[in-house]
Amino acid sequence: MKIFKGVLAFLFSILLLTPINIHAQERFDIDQYDIHIKVNENGTLNITEIIEMDFSQYAHGFYRNIPVKYEMNWAELGKKTYYFPVSDISVLNDPYEVDTESDGVQIKIGDPDEYVYGKKRYEIHYTVLMRDLEIDQDYFYFNLIGNQFDCKINTVHFEIEMPKSFEPEKLQFSESVHYTINDHTITGNTINPLYNYQ
Repeated sequence: MKIFKGVLAFLFSILLLTPINIHAQERFDIDQYDIHIKVNENGTLNITEIIEMDFSQYAHGFYRNIPVKYEMNWAELGKKTYYFPVSDISVLNDPYEVDTESDGVQIKIGDPDEYVYGKKRYEIHYTVLMRDLEIDQDYFYFNLIGNQFDCKINTVHFEIEMPKSFEPEKLQFSESVHYTINDHTITGNTINPLYNYQ
């Protein structure tokens, strides 16, 4: 299976859902969410997330849910469902447990015998295996970070390393971001905060 061939076209999605402006229910807000994606020519994505949290109440930690099921509506092919398996999960310097479900992977991060309060930094690593989308063009399609939390994320910063050249004019985002392209790397950040489930 060859996912990347020649010049790449993109459909790059950052946000999953529309905003729901309600009072935060989580015990934290997120000051900054950094994500680095290394796109490999074999279709794997090596991903690192660094999450800077601010806990307003005592908690043992949090859950990070990573989707593996993606649905796309193509003009000619109609609705198609894709599964991108997640593997090689690790959390730096924090205990964690992994539960696998049909629609995603849930990482339970934190120590059941210890509480956290105030500022806390988490670093998560994992690999995603993309599938051939079986369409005429090559796409890199990935939901980078929908706000799955019932809280505010002040800033999202992202960096994507592509394996080869691509057509910058075909880069698309679902929300307003500021970004730059340097050789094969796209870096950027959100312009506005993300609110509950945005």
